[in-house]
Amino acid sequence: MLGEQRLWNRLKEKLKPSIIGQRIESPQTGEGIPDVAYSGGGAHGWIELKFLHSWPKREKTKVRIEHLTPQQRNWIWIHGNAGGKAFLLLSINNREYFLFSWKIIHEIGELDRGELQEAALWSSQQGGWDDLKTILMIGDL
Repeated sequence: MLGEQRLWNRLKEKLKPSIIGQRIESPQTGEGIPDVAYSGGGAHGWIELKFLHSWPKREKTKVRIEHLTPQQRNWIWIHGNAGGKAFLLLSINNREYFLFSWKIIHEIGELDRGELQEAALWSSQQGGWDDLKTILMIGDL
């Protein structure tokens, strides 16, 4: 969980001041509710945070995110499909960051490194954090 906490700290820092985020960590919340609720620019949405220590050693090995539960996948899918903003933010060792749409949430875990990188709406290697904020406010068009 330390990796995910660092991811949250980084995200919170990068979203300011135009977007505010609130970490949701409570056993009383329903199953599958994402880690972060955010608001900014007239938009509101949700982000599930996931952390991997490293990429798989082989380029073509499927990138498994063991702690991405079926309940989380379903929550993201249902809310995104209903018109809400729901994303997965993946950190690889707090060096690389990738944002994924609700539209491909059920494919996550079945893609290799190259496919996963290509499927991302945003990555820290291809765009700055301001680009991420724009996607969070506009949504997945």
